[in-house]
Amino acid sequence: MPAATGNPLPSLAELQMHGRHIKEAIDEQPTPIRLASYLGPGGTLALLITALVASSTAACLDHCLRVSDVLEDRLLECMDNCEVTRQASVTKTCESQCHSEVQYTRRQVQRQKTECRHPRGRSFQGSRC
Repeated sequence: MPAATGNPLPSLAELQMHGRHIKEAIDEQPTPIRLASYLGPGGTLALLITALVASSTAACLDHCLRVSDVLEDRLLECMDNCEVTRQASVTKTCESQCHSEVQYTRRQVQRQKTECRHPRGRSFQGSRC
């Protein structure tokens, strides 16, 4: 605040105190916000792009896991139906019969779930990402 002496310009000490308050307010923020504040418009743009990438990555992970869960549910439902009705022939187990119907095995579904959590640059069947 300007001094009460009638001078409209603040003194150097007042400016330094005001700057110190601003710096302390910035330093209390999380690191990404702090960096965006220091870097100005470029930092804000970088923060926006980072948030966009993080949200799209989370959406892809969620979609991948959802597809894996649906495939696993279809496979387990087939296995349950097969075991209850004993549709499998003597030479064909329920697992092989369901593999031919659903086109997935338990191991393939588990591998896809693992790949969702730890991607290696490959896309999965049924995945949009």
